[in-house]
Amino acid sequence: MSESRSVSITYHGDGRVVEESQNKVVVKEAALTRTSEVKKQAVRLADEGDHKGAAQLLKANAFALEKAAQQCDNDKELLGEADRCEEVSVDITSNEGLTRYHRKSMVNQAYTQINQQGYTSEEPKK
Repeated sequence: MSESRSVSITYHGDGRVVEESQNKVVVKEAALTRTSEVKKQAVRLADEGDHKGAAQLLKANAFALEKAAQQCDNDKELLGEADRCEEVSVDITSNEGLTRYHRKSMVNQAYTQINQQGYTSEEPKK
């Protein structure tokens, strides 16, 4: 099955105008999708023994999620994901690797997010 659509894109030099016209649903879904990819990559790095790299990746993603949450009126789901990424980052650092619980949890969360993405037809608010 395939679908095609036309999309119009406009550019503006004023950051305030750009921020006001962002579709918050798209910002949120993009951040959650990126988080799924980051979790998969962090698990891979930790499995390869690069605990520092995995922890740094999750910490950077926590920061990105907090920024996205701000753009989405302090979205609780994004802030919760940021907290989880930060928690696992600390866990990796203190345990020199992922605990079995966090590894299984991250793999499951990444799989679920990627496979349960829904289509939204919400029009941007003007």
